[in-house]
Amino acid sequence: MKAVTQLQTTLNLLKEFNPSLDISGIVCTMYDARNNLSRVVEESIREQFESIIFKTFIPTNIAVAESPPAGKPVVEYAPNSIGAKAYRELAEEILAGG
Repeated sequence: MKAVTQLQTTLNLLKEFNPSLDISGIVCTMYDARNNLSRVVEESIREQFESIIFKTFIPTNIAVAESPPAGKPVVEYAPNSIGAKAYRELAEEILAGG
């Protein structure tokens, strides 16, 4: 939530130079439906940004955490992992127009 507030502040500053600049979508990452904090953050973000939140959430997943140090995107590092599947779904959602 703190990052979203900072992003909006930065966006407002940048709009002075480029008025057409806008957020095209928000991706919820590190999401764990079993965790109350994840659900509370999701609800709070939905209240503010309902229309631009992507349907696909990126779950907390060890393969997602391990792939950057391995120097590979998760879809190459662990292509069958839950995280890789979620990122592929997100890409399809974006390509389909959100």
